[in-house]
Amino acid sequence: MGKIDVLLVEDTATQAIIMQQMLESLGVSVHIKKSAEEALAYLELVEPRLILTDINLPEMDGFEMTSLIKSSSRFRLIPVVMLIAFRAKEDLFDIINSGADNFMMKILKRDYFIPAFKSILNALENQSEGNEVARARFNFSATQQPLEFCPQKVLNMLLSCFDTVVSQQHTTADSNK
Repeated sequence: MGKIDVLLVEDTATQAIIMQQMLESLGVSVHIKKSAEEALAYLELVEPRLILTDINLPEMDGFEMTSLIKSSSRFRLIPVVMLIAFRAKEDLFDIINSGADNFMMKILKRDYFIPAFKSILNALENQSEGNEVARARFNFSATQQPLEFCPQKVLNMLLSCFDTVVSQQHTTADSNK
């Protein structure tokens, strides 16, 4: 893996340091910003290879920040990966709707975090730059919500889900021995 610059947007210092240490063990250069506003200001000066962002940030959340980045002609090609602890199935709708390129569960265990990051990085490097957009309606709750998405991004997210489930099953099986 060549030198990769990652912008990590995380407002909890302890979690930011844990993620920074794991990423730096891979040779990744990590720049931490504590808010969406700081991250957007940083992007005016530096263009990272990848943005990892928490969803829950002060003032502007990760969904809104990602939407701003993806609507900018200058920054839209920078991959954005959301760090999330799913609370409801609507969270997936919000991730896709924001334009995020992928997501990782916010599990700060080395045996999950590093393989998940590598897998997502590999998927992003092999992703074509196609701009095809599909439209669908999903019944996530009482109302059907329209959704526009890139099929390749959704496939990558599905594979991330699968990797997470497999990783969690291995962890559960190992702890039951």
